[in-house]
Amino acid sequence: MNRPYFYLVLAALLLTCATSFAQLPPPPAPQPPDAPRVDARREVIVRWTLGDQAWNFDDIRPAYEPVRGYLEPRPNQGTLAVWKLRMVKDFEKEPPAFTKKCVARRLKSSCSTPIAP
Repeated sequence: MNRPYFYLVLAALLLTCATSFAQLPPPPAPQPPDAPRVDARREVIVRWTLGDQAWNFDDIRPAYEPVRGYLEPRPNQGTLAVWKLRMVKDFEKEPPAFTKKCVARRLKSSCSTPIAP
């Protein structure tokens, strides 16, 4: 006779445990790893238009800067675009002195000596 009561108590305990586990809040979702920081950089875009064409001088910008331009009609050849460019970088300036590095094999030291022009 004790066995039916035992099974009844066991079922009641299992039911209470099951409901208590069902009421637990779900575990927090895993946070994605922090993305690497990307710094902003300023980019100046200068667009020149001549007639109905847009011109991009990004390839030569470190050395030359456009000042003005015009279209010149050519008979039997179409239209020629003429640009006046200003030199931004001084190519005549003397380059810095070159250095020669030497490495001693046994001492594993390095040295720099300027090379005379």
